[in-house]
Amino acid sequence: MLTAVEIPLLLILERLILPEDRPRLWRLFSHFNCRTLLFLIGVRVKKERAPSPLSPPLVFASNHPALLDGFICFAIFGPDTIFLTAPHKSVSFPFNVMFQRMGLVEVTRDDYDALHYPGALPPKKALQHMIVSLQKGLSAYVFPEGHVERLGQLLYIHTGTARIAVSSGVPVQPLVLLGSDCILLGKIRVRPGVLTVRFGSRIPPARVTPARPYRKAVREMTERIESTFEDLLPAHMLSDHENEEPKQIAAFFDIDRTIYEGFSQKDFLRFLSDTHRLSHVKALRLFGMVFLEKTGLLSHDDLLRQVFSFLRGWKEEYLNQLSKRFFEERALLNVSAHILPYLKTHREAGHKVVLITEVAHPLARVFEEYVYANAVIDTRLETRDGRYTGRVLHLCRAGEKANAAGLYASRHGIKLTHSYAYADSTSDLPLLELVGHPVAVHPDQALHHIARERAWPVLS
Repeated sequence: MLTAVEIPLLLILERLILPEDRPRLWRLFSHFNCRTLLFLIGVRVKKERAPSPLSPPLVFASNHPALLDGFICFAIFGPDTIFLTAPHKSVSFPFNVMFQRMGLVEVTRDDYDALHYPGALPPKKALQHMIVSLQKGLSAYVFPEGHVERLGQLLYIHTGTARIAVSSGVPVQPLVLLGSDCILLGKIRVRPGVLTVRFGSRIPPARVTPARPYRKAVREMTERIESTFEDLLPAHMLSDHENEEPKQIAAFFDIDRTIYEGFSQKDFLRFLSDTHRLSHVKALRLFGMVFLEKTGLLSHDDLLRQVFSFLRGWKEEYLNQLSKRFFEERALLNVSAHILPYLKTHREAGHKVVLITEVAHPLARVFEEYVYANAVIDTRLETRDGRYTGRVLHLCRAGEKANAAGLYASRHGIKLTHSYAYADSTSDLPLLELVGHPVAVHPDQALHHIARERAWPVLS
């Protein structure tokens, strides 16, 4: 980490050397500062089964239990290691400037990054930059999960590490970090502790042959990397049901304040008002009802029924089109980046991903398509001759979510004791209590208290 004094100094010093040598100058200073910072904090690094030598070029691959992992690993492995990082603009100043000057390679990990950080490199270009670094005699460091393990368990392993190794012919050195999540408290508070770096056996690059085409070689290497992680990590950092039949496991996700940061239907009403598809009189009446609900003079169920009554006479196809337009123009910007890795992890594990929400079907269906869910259980509105009548057929909230999840499980052979639920509110408590693995996501105060009492994971 560079201080406010060192950054201007380095900006001056780099003018005195060749442009191609400037990134290493920044990496040298950053490496020194990271080591100094760990020493001052009182973080002691303990290496287990460390092979010798660890000289470049190598492709280091590790798990990602805490936000500080990159800084810690940079302090350990030094200035001749290039890291594949999240988009630089996703981190605050001065770290974003530091990453750029150090020559670290930023990559768009998913659709969220591509939308919010268009300057970051797409995966193919980012991996090519890493391969070029290896060809120059440097090492590469990759977190194959792509995101921090916010719930303390290994996430889906992406193929990028294997692609780099197969394309460059450089072996992979797998390792796991144990204890970094205990050193970091909150976002910036740290405390003294021991970080264990446990090394696995080096994995030679799979050779591409007629019998083993590129994709097969990448898949084999990815499986070996994941298998090595599983051998090195303690049991509590692995999935609880790896040996269960994945098709018998479901992952239920709420939409509002879980996948979506806010209340999508409320924002949809604003969108309708802003685009003049809802008269000012109706808009005022609707937001007046929201005020009554906030003051306790109107129940949430009655509020929803009143809101949906305004759709009387609207064509189904028209509302479907507006829902898609709202999602593309506004809702996408409010999709939670923290929940996307868990959606992908469940999908790749073969679990049934089910959205379960009070959001009305036209809008909920757009979310379903975006996250590639297997099904959506939502609020259903009555239609007649292709138009909405304004009546609610099924309001999917509170205890009704649990009933609907139970019905879905019985119809699809799902074991609820092995399944997962992600939700944000105490109204979702029946759903969370129904499954074996409840997760409180951005929980309200009451649910946060319950989650802590029952030792449920909290994702916030």
